[in-house]
Amino acid sequence: ALRYEIWTDVHGMFTSDPRTVVKARHIRELSYREAQELAAMGAKVLHPRCLGPTSWGDIPVEIHNTFDPKNMSQCTRIVAPDMLQDRDTTVMAIARRLGQVLITLSTLDMHGTSGFLSRAFQPFEQLGVSVDLIATSQYAVSMTLDYIPGGVEGETFQQLVELLSTISKVHVHKRCCVVSIVGRRLRTVLHLMDEAFRELAQYNVLLLSESTEDLNLSFVIEQSDRVGDKEIDLLVAKLHYALLEKKRGLPSAPSSL
Repeated sequence: ALRYEIWTDVHGMFTSDPRTVVKARHIRELSYREAQELAAMGAKVLHPRCLGPTSWGDIPVEIHNTFDPKNMSQCTRIVAPDMLQDRDTTVMAIARRLGQVLITLSTLDMHGTSGFLSRAFQPFEQLGVSVDLIATSQYAVSMTLDYIPGGVEGETFQQLVELLSTISKVHVHKRCCVVSIVGRRLRTVLHLMDEAFRELAQYNVLLLSESTEDLNLSFVIEQSDRVGDKEIDLLVAKLHYALLEKKRGLPSAPSSL
């Protein structure tokens, strides 16, 4: 196939959700893995798994707007990394996912013990609960859960906690969100993100995760009556302003809007 077209209600992928970030910009081009990462971190226009077949065949993907069918050039194009017109370091987008759960397992027996993580993850596989972000130390491992069958009050989650309690202490934060900076080679521009990091000072950051492929930097933030969805959307808008709107020498994704 020459290309695979997705027709939806927007012109493609954006640097943030235009409904909550007024100056969100349209992203003109990105790679399969970058698009997949952005979708996994919260961009709803694309399912993370839909790009597998096209990436295997190096088939370009174009996302078009069904309400603007004559404007074929106004789209997001997803291609193989070696086909990108711009391959430089870039901050691409700010995304957020609400309704996350954070579980922390802690035990002194974890240090120097082979197979602990294998035993810790067995209940998740057994109960069909998918783990998302992970962070470890010598004596603890924390992980976020995006989807739990039956929710945190359901039988599956109660069984999960009971099984995990047999190998460690279990602490659960039931109301969290994940705010992510998505981009390319983010580690090389951490020193330029100082203003963005200061915006996080008023929030309780429970976990910091940086992807192995250097495609996202994610913060797990505790929500409460004081920090609701609106406050998280405000944080996303502030991070977008600091990283994608201000001219501070921080590279950002090519856009067409």
